[in-house]
Amino acid sequence: MKALRKIRENPHNNLLLLYSVGMLKNPPPGYTDEVIITEACGPSIREIMTKARIETGNTKLCSFSMDNIKRIGKQIGDAMLHLEKLKIFHLDLKASNVAFSRNFKYEMDTSLTHAIISMSDFDIKVIDYGNSLAHSESGNPEGVKLVQPQNMRASEVFMGLPYNKKTDVWSYGCLIAQSDRPSLEIQQSQFEMMIFRMNATISRETLEESKQRGKCSLNFDFLNDYKEVNNNREGNNNQDYLMEFMRDDTDLPLFEFLKFALKFDPAII
Repeated sequence: MKALRKIRENPHNNLLLLYSVGMLKNPPPGYTDEVIITEACGPSIREIMTKARIETGNTKLCSFSMDNIKRIGKQIGDAMLHLEKLKIFHLDLKASNVAFSRNFKYEMDTSLTHAIISMSDFDIKVIDYGNSLAHSESGNPEGVKLVQPQNMRASEVFMGLPYNKKTDVWSYGCLIAQSDRPSLEIQQSQFEMMIFRMNATISRETLEESKQRGKCSLNFDFLNDYKEVNNNREGNNNQDYLMEFMRDDTDLPLFEFLKFALKFDPAII
């Protein structure tokens, strides 16, 4: 509620707006008596991708056109920048928490290897601030808790380190990547898998800080074996993996952004 109230005092076109908060005299069984009234929104990005998949009969989620991805990305970026100005971390940015401002029509291009969703006119809203935290005076949010879906989770969250400006940026990068390639969800169910797939490295200083804070249950011993494997892999660039998913040269600006956003080591902001 703190985030919603703060946004109401400092609204933004791409952030969900709180209208009113009240109490029900006779709430239905099993429901709280608190009522939160916000502006109405249309379907989420995830709902549109799922609906398009069902309509086309695909087994995988459909993706958006590059022009749509740019517009979606710009509006989400504007929303997150405003949250940063309000000293709020969202900490739950994902496709189901980005909604279109209204219902709309879209077209499908099924002539490609995977179906593409194309929309001519739309606006988005970043919603659901249930996991959001305010910055402390040092710039970090108060307290550290496990946040973000596993497939959108930044490395510092896995490691029990304080959140920083990069934490939401990581989820932002994952979300934009999934808008183009839904199968490109960085599988983070295991920390080792995320490191290996990103061909990533973590600084000794970051590992030491994680151990000292005592908030992390991960065992980092696997990194010793991984280092030997990594030294034998070509490129040794933790962004090379992403570039393999480019369809053609017109995708380069998108993937250059992903290289910027998906930096694994939380010490690199």
